[in-house]
Amino acid sequence: MAHSVGMLGQECFDLKNKAIAHLLDYSFIDEIPTIDYSLLFSKDHNERAKSLEHLGKACQEFGFFYLINGVEERVVEGALKGISDFRRRGVST
Repeated sequence: MAHSVGMLGQECFDLKNKAIAHLLDYSFIDEIPTIDYSLLFSKDHNERAKSLEHLGKACQEFGFFYLINGVEERVVEGALKGISDFRRRGVST
């Protein structure tokens, strides 16, 4: 589904490109954790617990991760808007 890139979209593309450029400087790029979104809501308690544990470890050890499977476009747009809003607020001392 193609659509035009608005101001928010352009900021997100810029952020993504900066992140990719930064990552390409490191040899551990193949080790970035992958989180399966669909497993975070599994009806199997053990599967869900293991996925949540993996997510927590990814956040603590890497600070970022690949998110796959089942992420709706509105969720992605909401996350990108949150990032943009956060960056606009700046750092307060």
